[in-house]
Amino acid sequence: VVQTRARTAMLALNGLLIFLFAIATWRVFGPIVALGSAIFLAIDPTVAAHMPVVMTDLPVALASGVAILTAAHAFRTWKAFDIILAALALGLALSAKHSGIITLIAVGSTGVIAAVFFSQAQNWATRLRRSAAVATIVLGGVAVLWGFYGFRYYETPGTTEETFNRSLFEKTNDIRSPVFRNALFVVTAIRIFPRAYTWGLADTIRAGVDGRAIQVRAFGTPYYSKAPFYFFPGIVAAKLPIGLLLLSLIGAIALILRKVPNDYYLPFAVVAGFTAIFLVFLIRGSSYGGIRHATPLFPFMILLGGIAVDWA
Repeated sequence: VVQTRARTAMLALNGLLIFLFAIATWRVFGPIVALGSAIFLAIDPTVAAHMPVVMTDLPVALASGVAILTAAHAFRTWKAFDIILAALALGLALSAKHSGIITLIAVGSTGVIAAVFFSQAQNWATRLRRSAAVATIVLGGVAVLWGFYGFRYYETPGTTEETFNRSLFEKTNDIRSPVFRNALFVVTAIRIFPRAYTWGLADTIRAGVDGRAIQVRAFGTPYYSKAPFYFFPGIVAAKLPIGLLLLSLIGAIALILRKVPNDYYLPFAVVAGFTAIFLVFLIRGSSYGGIRHATPLFPFMILLGGIAVDWA
Protein backbone atom coordinates (compact mmCIF):
# COMPACT_ATOMS: atom_id res chain seq x y z
CA VAL A 1 0.00 0.00 0.00
CA VAL A 2 2.79 2.39 0.92
CA GLN A 3 4.66 1.61 -2.30
CA THR A 4 1.55 2.15 -4.42
CA ARG A 5 0.86 5.52 -2.79
CA ALA A 6 4.50 6.58 -3.11
CA ARG A 7 4.63 5.65 -6.78
CA THR A 8 1.36 7.47 -7.46
CA ALA A 9 2.73 10.57 -5.75
CA MET A 10 6.02 10.46 -7.68
CA LEU A 11 4.28 9.87 -11.01
CA ALA A 12 2.09 12.90 -10.28
CA LEU A 13 5.07 15.05 -9.24
CA ASN A 14 7.27 14.13 -12.19
CA GLY A 15 4.31 14.39 -14.57
CA LEU A 16 3.67 17.92 -13.29
CA LEU A 17 7.35 18.82 -13.71
CA ILE A 18 7.33 17.50 -17.30
CA PHE A 19 4.26 19.64 -17.97
CA LEU A 20 6.00 22.71 -16.48
CA PHE A 21 9.10 21.93 -18.58
CA ALA A 22 6.94 21.85 -21.72
CA ILE A 23 5.28 25.17 -20.77
CA ALA A 24 8.68 26.78 -20.10
CA THR A 25 9.94 25.47 -23.45
CA TRP A 26 6.82 26.83 -25.18
CA ARG A 27 7.43 30.31 -23.76
CA VAL A 28 11.06 30.32 -24.94
CA PHE A 29 11.13 28.30 -28.17
CA GLY A 30 7.50 28.05 -29.26
CA PRO A 31 4.92 25.24 -29.45
CA ILE A 32 6.67 22.88 -31.89
CA VAL A 33 9.91 22.67 -29.87
CA ALA A 34 7.78 22.22 -26.73
CA LEU A 35 5.83 19.38 -28.32
CA GLY A 36 8.99 17.69 -29.61
CA SER A 37 10.63 17.99 -26.17
CA ALA A 38 7.57 16.56 -24.42
CA ILE A 39 7.51 13.59 -26.81
CA PHE A 40 11.27 13.07 -26.24
CA LEU A 41 10.61 12.89 -22.48
CA ALA A 42 7.61 10.60 -22.95
CA ILE A 43 9.50 7.91 -24.88
CA ASP A 44 12.91 8.02 -23.18
CA PRO A 45 13.38 4.85 -21.07
CA THR A 46 15.63 6.49 -18.46
CA VAL A 47 12.96 9.10 -17.71
CA ALA A 48 10.30 6.37 -17.60
CA ALA A 49 12.39 4.30 -15.17
CA HIS A 50 12.79 7.25 -12.79
CA MET A 51 9.18 8.49 -13.00
CA PRO A 52 7.70 6.33 -10.16
CA VAL A 53 10.86 6.12 -8.02
CA VAL A 54 11.09 8.04 -4.74
CA MET A 55 14.39 9.76 -5.51
CA THR A 56 15.35 13.34 -6.20
CA ASP A 57 17.37 12.88 -9.41
CA LEU A 58 14.62 13.26 -12.02
CA PRO A 59 12.84 16.06 -10.09
CA VAL A 60 16.03 18.13 -9.86
CA ALA A 61 16.77 17.51 -13.56
CA LEU A 62 13.31 18.67 -14.65
CA ALA A 63 13.13 21.52 -12.13
CA SER A 64 16.58 22.72 -13.17
CA GLY A 65 15.47 22.63 -16.81
CA VAL A 66 12.44 24.73 -15.93
CA ALA A 67 14.61 27.15 -13.91
CA ILE A 68 17.16 27.58 -16.69
CA LEU A 69 14.48 28.11 -19.35
CA THR A 70 12.50 30.63 -17.29
CA ALA A 71 15.73 32.45 -16.42
CA ALA A 72 16.76 32.50 -20.08
CA HIS A 73 13.39 34.01 -20.99
CA ALA A 74 13.79 36.59 -18.21
CA PHE A 75 17.25 37.50 -19.55
CA ARG A 76 15.65 38.06 -22.95
CA THR A 77 12.71 40.24 -21.84
CA TRP A 78 13.85 41.64 -18.46
CA LYS A 79 10.18 41.98 -17.46
CA ALA A 80 9.17 41.86 -13.79
CA PHE A 81 6.74 38.95 -14.32
CA ASP A 82 9.42 36.83 -15.99
CA ILE A 83 11.92 37.66 -13.24
CA ILE A 84 9.42 36.50 -10.59
CA LEU A 85 8.75 33.25 -12.49
CA ALA A 86 12.50 32.63 -12.79
CA ALA A 87 12.97 33.13 -9.03
CA LEU A 88 10.14 30.68 -8.24
CA ALA A 89 11.52 28.06 -10.64
CA LEU A 90 15.04 28.45 -9.25
CA GLY A 91 13.66 27.96 -5.73
CA LEU A 92 12.00 24.72 -6.84
CA ALA A 93 15.29 23.45 -8.28
CA LEU A 94 17.17 24.34 -5.09
CA SER A 95 14.54 22.59 -2.99
CA ALA A 96 14.45 19.43 -5.11
CA LYS A 97 18.01 18.36 -4.35
CA HIS A 98 21.24 19.86 -3.05
CA SER A 99 22.82 19.71 -6.51
CA GLY A 100 20.35 22.49 -7.36
CA ILE A 101 23.12 24.76 -6.03
CA ILE A 102 24.80 24.24 -9.40
CA THR A 103 21.63 25.53 -11.07
CA LEU A 104 21.83 28.63 -8.88
CA ILE A 105 25.49 29.15 -9.88
CA ALA A 106 24.60 28.73 -13.56
CA VAL A 107 21.64 31.14 -13.41
CA GLY A 108 23.69 33.75 -11.57
CA SER A 109 26.76 33.55 -13.82
CA THR A 110 24.92 33.40 -17.16
CA GLY A 111 22.58 36.16 -15.98
CA VAL A 112 25.45 38.53 -15.20
CA ILE A 113 27.00 37.80 -18.61
CA ALA A 114 23.66 38.47 -20.33
CA ALA A 115 23.15 41.69 -18.34
CA VAL A 116 26.63 43.12 -18.89
CA PHE A 117 27.74 41.87 -22.30
CA PHE A 118 24.54 41.18 -24.22
CA SER A 119 22.48 44.23 -23.34
CA GLN A 120 21.23 46.07 -26.40
CA ALA A 121 21.54 49.33 -24.52
CA GLN A 122 25.21 50.06 -23.91
CA ASN A 123 24.79 52.47 -20.96
CA TRP A 124 25.90 51.25 -17.54
CA ALA A 125 22.65 52.25 -15.81
CA THR A 126 20.75 49.64 -17.83
CA ARG A 127 23.42 47.04 -17.17
CA LEU A 128 23.27 47.72 -13.43
CA ARG A 129 19.47 47.44 -13.40
CA ARG A 130 19.65 44.13 -15.23
CA SER A 131 22.37 42.86 -12.91
CA ALA A 132 20.09 43.77 -10.01
CA ALA A 133 17.34 41.73 -11.71
CA VAL A 134 19.69 38.72 -11.81
CA ALA A 135 20.42 39.20 -8.09
CA THR A 136 16.66 39.33 -7.46
CA ILE A 137 16.23 35.96 -9.21
CA VAL A 138 19.02 34.39 -7.13
CA LEU A 139 17.82 35.84 -3.80
CA GLY A 140 14.21 35.02 -4.68
CA GLY A 141 15.20 31.40 -5.32
CA VAL A 142 16.88 31.20 -1.91
CA ALA A 143 13.76 32.73 -0.32
CA VAL A 144 11.59 30.00 -1.92
CA LEU A 145 13.97 27.39 -0.48
CA TRP A 146 13.52 28.90 3.00
CA GLY A 147 9.77 28.70 2.45
CA PHE A 148 9.99 24.93 2.04
CA TYR A 149 11.60 24.84 5.50
CA GLY A 150 8.88 27.04 7.03
CA PHE A 151 11.35 29.95 7.21
CA ARG A 152 12.99 28.22 10.21
CA TYR A 153 16.75 27.96 10.58
CA TYR A 154 16.64 25.12 13.09
CA GLU A 155 15.57 21.66 11.96
CA THR A 156 13.43 20.90 15.03
CA PRO A 157 10.81 23.47 16.18
CA GLY A 158 11.14 24.55 19.79
CA THR A 159 14.84 23.81 20.22
CA THR A 160 18.16 25.13 18.95
CA GLU A 161 20.02 21.91 19.73
CA GLU A 162 21.20 19.84 16.77
CA THR A 163 19.19 16.68 16.17
CA PHE A 164 21.38 15.19 13.44
CA ASN A 165 23.04 11.80 13.84
CA ARG A 166 26.34 13.67 13.42
CA SER A 167 26.94 17.34 14.24
CA LEU A 168 27.08 19.88 11.43
CA PHE A 169 30.64 20.83 12.43
CA GLU A 170 31.80 17.22 12.24
CA LYS A 171 29.91 16.64 9.00
CA THR A 172 31.53 19.71 7.42
CA ASN A 173 34.95 18.73 8.75
CA ASP A 174 34.64 15.39 6.93
CA ILE A 175 34.96 17.22 3.59
CA ARG A 176 38.51 16.78 2.28
CA SER A 177 38.52 19.76 -0.09
CA PRO A 178 39.58 22.88 1.89
CA VAL A 179 37.76 25.14 -0.58
CA PHE A 180 34.40 23.43 -0.16
CA ARG A 181 34.95 22.89 3.58
CA ASN A 182 35.69 26.56 4.26
CA ALA A 183 32.82 27.65 2.00
CA LEU A 184 30.43 25.48 4.07
CA PHE A 185 31.75 27.00 7.31
CA VAL A 186 31.03 30.48 5.89
CA VAL A 187 27.53 29.42 4.78
CA THR A 188 26.90 28.09 8.29
CA ALA A 189 28.27 31.20 10.00
CA ILE A 190 26.07 33.66 8.08
CA ARG A 191 23.09 31.27 7.86
CA ILE A 192 22.47 31.53 4.13
CA PHE A 193 20.44 28.29 4.19
CA PRO A 194 18.44 26.43 6.85
CA ARG A 195 20.72 24.31 9.02
CA ALA A 196 19.23 21.01 7.82
CA TYR A 197 19.83 22.04 4.19
CA THR A 198 23.45 22.96 4.98
CA TRP A 199 23.94 19.56 6.67
CA GLY A 200 22.58 17.82 3.57
CA LEU A 201 24.81 19.97 1.38
CA ALA A 202 27.85 18.88 3.41
CA ASP A 203 26.80 15.25 2.96
CA THR A 204 26.34 15.76 -0.79
CA ILE A 205 29.77 17.38 -1.19
CA ARG A 206 31.43 14.64 0.87
CA ALA A 207 29.90 11.87 -1.25
CA GLY A 208 29.62 13.58 -4.64
CA VAL A 209 32.77 15.69 -4.78
CA ASP A 210 35.25 13.91 -2.49
CA GLY A 211 33.94 10.58 -3.72
CA ARG A 212 33.01 7.20 -2.29
CA ALA A 213 35.16 4.07 -2.52
CA ILE A 214 32.64 2.32 -4.73
CA GLN A 215 33.73 0.39 -7.79
CA VAL A 216 32.50 1.69 -11.14
CA ARG A 217 32.88 -0.44 -14.24
CA ALA A 218 33.01 1.86 -17.25
CA PHE A 219 33.60 0.67 -20.83
CA GLY A 220 35.14 -2.60 -19.71
CA THR A 221 37.50 -1.17 -17.08
CA PRO A 222 36.88 -1.03 -13.28
CA TYR A 223 37.48 2.26 -11.44
CA TYR A 224 37.21 3.25 -7.78
CA SER A 225 35.33 6.44 -6.88
CA LYS A 226 36.28 8.47 -9.98
CA ALA A 227 36.03 7.29 -13.55
CA PRO A 228 37.61 9.05 -16.59
CA PHE A 229 36.38 12.47 -17.71
CA TYR A 230 34.36 10.93 -20.54
CA PHE A 231 32.36 8.71 -18.17
CA PHE A 232 29.26 10.91 -17.79
CA PRO A 233 29.00 11.95 -21.47
CA GLY A 234 29.55 8.29 -22.27
CA ILE A 235 26.73 6.98 -20.09
CA VAL A 236 24.32 9.60 -21.46
CA ALA A 237 25.21 8.43 -24.96
CA ALA A 238 24.83 4.80 -23.87
CA LYS A 239 21.48 5.28 -22.12
CA LEU A 240 19.74 7.46 -24.72
CA PRO A 241 18.17 5.38 -27.52
CA ILE A 242 19.98 5.71 -30.85
CA GLY A 243 16.96 7.40 -32.45
CA LEU A 244 16.88 10.12 -29.78
CA LEU A 245 20.65 10.60 -30.07
CA LEU A 246 20.26 11.12 -33.83
CA LEU A 247 17.39 13.53 -33.22
CA SER A 248 19.59 15.57 -30.86
CA LEU A 249 22.42 15.53 -33.41
CA ILE A 250 20.03 16.83 -36.10
CA GLY A 251 19.00 19.62 -33.73
CA ALA A 252 22.65 20.57 -33.22
CA ILE A 253 23.18 20.65 -36.99
CA ALA A 254 20.14 22.91 -37.37
CA LEU A 255 21.61 25.34 -34.85
CA ILE A 256 25.06 25.32 -36.48
CA LEU A 257 23.60 25.86 -39.97
CA ARG A 258 21.38 28.65 -38.58
CA LYS A 259 18.20 26.94 -39.72
CA VAL A 260 16.34 28.18 -36.63
CA PRO A 261 15.09 31.65 -35.62
CA ASN A 262 17.70 34.02 -34.18
CA ASP A 263 15.66 34.25 -30.96
CA TYR A 264 16.67 30.67 -30.15
CA TYR A 265 20.37 31.36 -29.72
CA LEU A 266 20.50 33.40 -26.50
CA PRO A 267 18.26 31.07 -24.44
CA PHE A 268 19.95 27.98 -25.83
CA ALA A 269 23.33 29.49 -24.91
CA VAL A 270 22.07 29.79 -21.32
CA VAL A 271 21.00 26.12 -21.37
CA ALA A 272 24.36 25.12 -22.84
CA GLY A 273 26.16 27.17 -20.17
CA PHE A 274 24.27 25.38 -17.40
CA THR A 275 25.02 21.99 -19.00
CA ALA A 276 28.73 22.78 -19.24
CA ILE A 277 28.92 23.93 -15.60
CA PHE A 278 27.03 20.85 -14.39
CA LEU A 279 29.23 18.57 -16.49
CA VAL A 280 32.37 20.09 -14.96
CA PHE A 281 31.06 19.33 -11.47
CA LEU A 282 30.18 15.77 -12.55
CA ILE A 283 33.62 15.15 -14.07
CA ARG A 284 35.42 16.49 -10.99
CA GLY A 285 33.18 14.51 -8.63
CA SER A 286 32.48 10.88 -7.88
CA SER A 287 31.08 8.55 -10.52
CA TYR A 288 29.18 6.10 -8.32
CA GLY A 289 25.71 7.50 -9.14
CA GLY A 290 25.86 6.70 -12.84
CA ILE A 291 23.06 7.92 -15.06
CA ARG A 292 20.86 9.16 -12.21
CA HIS A 293 23.42 11.82 -11.33
CA ALA A 294 23.65 12.78 -15.01
CA THR A 295 19.91 13.36 -15.54
CA PRO A 296 20.34 17.19 -15.31
CA LEU A 297 22.26 16.88 -18.61
CA PHE A 298 19.12 15.57 -20.32
CA PRO A 299 17.36 18.96 -20.88
CA PHE A 300 20.20 19.93 -23.23
CA MET A 301 19.67 16.82 -25.36
CA ILE A 302 15.88 17.09 -25.09
CA LEU A 303 15.84 20.67 -26.39
CA LEU A 304 18.10 19.73 -29.28
CA GLY A 305 15.59 17.01 -30.15
CA GLY A 306 12.75 19.52 -29.97
CA ILE A 307 14.66 21.91 -32.23
CA ALA A 308 15.12 19.06 -34.74
CA VAL A 309 11.35 18.51 -34.78
CA ASP A 310 10.81 22.25 -35.27
CA TRP A 311 13.28 22.30 -38.19
CA ALA A 312 11.52 19.31 -39.78
